[in-house]
Amino acid sequence: MSCKPNMPLVSVVVPVYNVEKYLNRCVDSILDQSYSNLEIILVDDGSTDRSAEICDEYVRLDSRVIVIHKENGGIVSARKAGTEKASGKYIAQVDSDDWIEADMYRDLVSLMEEHDADIGTSGLFRDYGNYQVSETDSVQAGAYDKDAIRSQIFPVLLYTGEFYKAGIKTHIVTKIYRSELLKKYQSMIDNRIRVGDDTAVVYPCIVNANKIVVSHKCYYHYCIRDNSTMGISIGQEYERFKLLYTHLKYHMLEHRKQELLQQLSYFMLYVVLMKEPGLAVKKTEDGKIVPFCGLTAGSRVVLYGAGRFGIGIREYLVREKLCEIVQWVDKRKDMQKEIHAVEDFYAMDASEYDCIIIGALVGTVVAEIESLSSG
Repeated sequence: MSCKPNMPLVSVVVPVYNVEKYLNRCVDSILDQSYSNLEIILVDDGSTDRSAEICDEYVRLDSRVIVIHKENGGIVSARKAGTEKASGKYIAQVDSDDWIEADMYRDLVSLMEEHDADIGTSGLFRDYGNYQVSETDSVQAGAYDKDAIRSQIFPVLLYTGEFYKAGIKTHIVTKIYRSELLKKYQSMIDNRIRVGDDTAVVYPCIVNANKIVVSHKCYYHYCIRDNSTMGISIGQEYERFKLLYTHLKYHMLEHRKQELLQQLSYFMLYVVLMKEPGLAVKKTEDGKIVPFCGLTAGSRVVLYGAGRFGIGIREYLVREKLCEIVQWVDKRKDMQKEIHAVEDFYAMDASEYDCIIIGALVGTVVAEIESLSSG
């Protein structure tokens, strides 16, 4: 199925860096969209594998594909280059190791056109090998004009009152943007921002949008793979968090959106815990590990949680050699099948350990795990 002739052009920006294993799946999912009026901009950010060659092959295969070859400058500079090149009424973004459902742009463009919206946002699937989790925005589906954005979205935009839960998710890739809006706020991002680079453009766009349309349908497949952050020092991470916080705070204060500043504090705490637990986890002089209930360094632990936070906790504990992880468990043991060996929760009954560390940020999940471990 193809789109109607009068439907607007959508520019799809795909930053590419050393993803030869995944790139065909990604680009093919865009080319196979039921909405065909697309301009696909592949930004080769100085790849050293076959990614650049694969990009050039697509130019020969489909006239809708454009390739930009540039020196490596990071994800922000790559997205900037693609966004500047975009000529569509709307702009979308896809990460080159992910893929999208065939009707994503058909459905979102229809909603955007129907409501004359500046942003259309939808849900995603987190693909953990053989296991999949869906994730949608926490606000109700529907259209929000300027007044509704202020009265209904602003109060929960970054923080709904439940930790780890924002009203509008930070993912840049689950959304379509009116071109002039995205071009303006993408261009304002410091290229050095490497933590929260999605957030740095998504939230400024939202607080300056005249109308937003929210869909709870999931189209985007965010594929979890081993993107280890090992080798990045705590000091480097701190500077990255500081850049993000300063950027977001500027956009909140610029428009006197004081109600968002407290939410920003909660949001940044979540980002720190998720990206670098080492900024919150400390070893005291007497060898205790805070905040893990005074756990002693060198203890044998079972780590529960194979999601994003669990991965971060595992990487930190291994890197700093604070504890010996005797088992990594989860109710869904296939979540990290292609990354690390995760065992069934009940397998830990046969292990000798001093403590269970719960690698989860959602309160309801923590309570469920505590009940299982005490049962």
